[in-house]
Amino acid sequence: MKRLLFTLCLFLLLGLPTCWDLREVEERGYILALAVDKTPQGDIRVIGQIPNLRVIGGGPRGMVTPGASIESKPFGNFEGKGATFCEAVRRMSLEVSREPFLAHCRSIIFSENMAREGLTDAVDFLKRCVDMRPGLVNIYVTPEDPARLLSIPNTQAPLPAMRIDEISGWQHVTYRFPQVPLYLFLEMLTSEGQDPFAALVMAEPEKSSPPIEGAEREQGPEVKLKGTALFQKFRMVGCLDEKETRGLLWVLNKVKGGQLVLRHPLTSALVSLDISRSRGKTELDVKDNKYTVEIKIEAVGNITEAEGPIDVCDPQIKEELEKLMGEAISSEVRAAVAKAQELRCDPFGFGELLRRTSPKEWKKIKKQWREIIPEVEVKVEAKGIIQRKGMSGKPPFLDPWITRK
Repeated sequence: MKRLLFTLCLFLLLGLPTCWDLREVEERGYILALAVDKTPQGDIRVIGQIPNLRVIGGGPRGMVTPGASIESKPFGNFEGKGATFCEAVRRMSLEVSREPFLAHCRSIIFSENMAREGLTDAVDFLKRCVDMRPGLVNIYVTPEDPARLLSIPNTQAPLPAMRIDEISGWQHVTYRFPQVPLYLFLEMLTSEGQDPFAALVMAEPEKSSPPIEGAEREQGPEVKLKGTALFQKFRMVGCLDEKETRGLLWVLNKVKGGQLVLRHPLTSALVSLDISRSRGKTELDVKDNKYTVEIKIEAVGNITEAEGPIDVCDPQIKEELEKLMGEAISSEVRAAVAKAQELRCDPFGFGELLRRTSPKEWKKIKKQWREIIPEVEVKVEAKGIIQRKGMSGKPPFLDPWITRK
């Protein structure tokens, strides 16, 4: 009886699930960012940044300069080349002493040259990769060698890969670039009526300003995110500048912050507003084979600064500033629409709106949509609302007591 029970327990234990693909933490090389480019021979070149855990765990000495030895750097950049994206990633293991692991990847930076040729092969791998987390990794495009962005040090972030990710996290301060996670990029690619877009990242030259005594100054170029790369499906066709980028985000109902600077026409005073929230609505009408898009935006802001002889407590001044606020928003939206129509791409999703509201009409014209985009009439109506004036009422130079002083 005891032997029978022992045999039964043994079979039950053998049937329990096991971690067949278990890898110890020490055996993995955690890739935090990928820089992707093409070689002159047409192969795909991938550079992955892996943190040097021994240095990072050592504290301040992880903050190093470009001339530091490999042993003292907080990261290592490893390269792989191949005919396909998958082969290039796998060939990185020829240089790395640990298994390359993509589950913690936060950024994928494509070169503009590769993006203009088309990202078909790269996107196919990213869509199939079981390690990649589509909600964690963001997509970027750069006009220069993407590997260079993974080598620029910073006094505030020991890892260049994390630096780019942290800058992206502060998008809500300015809304001068989009946040495009991999899942959103893939959704736009598979959409019939919306073209994808991605944030632009670049390295600007070092400023020639004199050093400030006692201040820690960053050496070398500065990494910045500003603007948007526009695609026709897999192929990049152009860019939006910072103003046009926010115009795109207004239409997509994604602006929940940022700042507007207005100039009052009568006093020439500058007034800064912080956007607290916005709401947009887009409607599309078809009549006699003509397509009309109406965009309505309502934004609420708070006054953060008033420079000049202007009383923001005056109801008439407030009304004038709200009108200027609406005009500024409309100007940004019109600039974005004009650039997209010029490039014959549809990052706004006008085609997707037509597909949902008039599926029969969309089925009839979807193959000609690129030719129709420049002819679409777009009407923009923006309303600004100033909700608060800050902790102060009148500016101090309007106070008669201060004037007497």
